[in-house]
Order: sequence, then C-alpha cells, then structure tokens
Amino acid sequence: ELNNPSKYFNVLTYTGAGATQDIKGLGFSPDLVWFKSRSDAQPPYVQDSVRGFGTGKKLRTDNTSAQDGTNISDDYGYIHQTYSDGFELKSTTSDYANSNASGETYVAWNWDAGTAAVTPSSSYNLTPTAQWINATAGFSITGYTGNGSDDQTLPHGLNDVPGLVIIKNRDSSSGSWIVKHSKQTAGKVLFLDSTNAEGDSSYGEIKDLDSNVTVTLDDTGNNAANVNKNTEKYIMYAWTPIPGYSAFGIFDGSGSAT
Repeated sequence: ELNNPSKYFNVLTYTGAGATQDIKGLGFSPDLVWFKSRSDAQPPYVQDSVRGFGTGKKLRTDNTSAQDGTNISDDYGYIHQTYSDGFELKSTTSDYANSNASGETYVAWNWDAGTAAVTPSSSYNLTPTAQWINATAGFSITGYTGNGSDDQTLPHGLNDVPGLVIIKNRDSSSGSWIVKHSKQTAGKVLFLDSTNAEGDSSYGEIKDLDSNVTVTLDDTGNNAANVNKNTEKYIMYAWTPIPGYSAFGIFDGSGSAT
C-alpha cells in the first residue's frame, strides 16, 4: 500500500475555466500544492496548509518575492480552499492567468502532510509556529520565525535524515529559496530561484541534515534573510526517503543519449 504514490502524492492536469472552478480527483486533501501553466508563460506558485489557503498566500518559486509581494497577485488566480479530494480556484478579478485561464492547460503537484496540525517541539533553538507532519509518507511542512542567531536547530519531525529540504523567507524579497539535498557537497546549497551551481550564501544557508535541521547563518550575522533573519517568518518543506515510495539521489552526466 505504501508504494502507491497516489495515497500521499498525486499530480492533476486540468484545463482552465476562466471562472471559479473545483479541481478534484486527488484521493486526499492536499497540504502542499505546486501549480504551473503548461500552455502559457506564467510563473510557478506554491500554497500550503501551514500558511493557509486563500488570498495573500501564494509564493512564487522562480524568484525571491515575499508571500503575495512583488510580482505576485491574487488578481491572476489562487487556491481559495481545499477539499477532501482537491481544491477550489478563484481570482480577485476576471483574470485567471496564473491558475485557471479559460482554455489554458495547467499542472498541479499535490502532497499530503497529514490530517491534523501537530504540537511543534520546543526542544530546539527555533520552535515552529506551526507544523504538519506525515511521517508515513516522509513529508513535513514547518513554519517558524527567525531569531537572527548563528547555528540554530529546527525540527522537521520526520525521525530520519531528510533527503531534501527547501526553505523560503515569506516576509522578504531579499531571501532566496534555499535547497539542501542529502547528496550535495558538504556545506553547499542550491537556489531554487536561480540557475547558479551549488555554492555558499552570505545571507544564510542550511548547514546540516540530520535528525534535526541545522540552519547556519553567514559568519558576520549581518543579514540572515535566507533562513533566519530576526523576527521574519519562514516556511520549510522537508522530505525523507521511504522505501518503496520515494528516493533522493544524484547522477553524473555522460554527455551521450544513453
């Protein structure tokens, strides 16, 4: 049963209606939805249960915009609410270009992060403000507020080493999407909003992946916008590998069609 991905993860493709529309057929209530137009040059967006669905909740994954900040607008469509089998698309105007324009085609990737919010652990340097955990599927969503200190631990709640962690500052457009993969070069991160190779960031990065997540800020502590700036709010998505269900790896290119 575990290796049936549609139990905890499912992909939906749909055609926009240009008006309020329900998208169903998931088999569960989604807690993270990542959606993108397939037929038009529209940006990709995410919404999740920790930050809530509705207006002012979109994050754009191809740039550093804050939540519903610069270059993000509900005027072009958003996920208004979720159901036990999908979600509802609405817009604050008659324009649905981001998510539901008439005749355009879209894709939505959907994850189940559990059926109820959990009580966040306070035995770390950073205590989550909210956290949803699905240990069976190896996925969690964590909200937290930065404290501006170096080498801070933050729980992901999955009881195993994550294969992939993504963090975004939802308050500031100066914070990149920080990506840490378990097979990456030690001490290096990737940037979801950039084509740059893996490297270091002077604005804070993820140092280690273990039973906790250790967030490391820049040495001088001048600006930790990426992961832990004082009083600013963040969202973290974490995945652990589950045998028969999910895996995280790397490969070396061969330069040939094989």
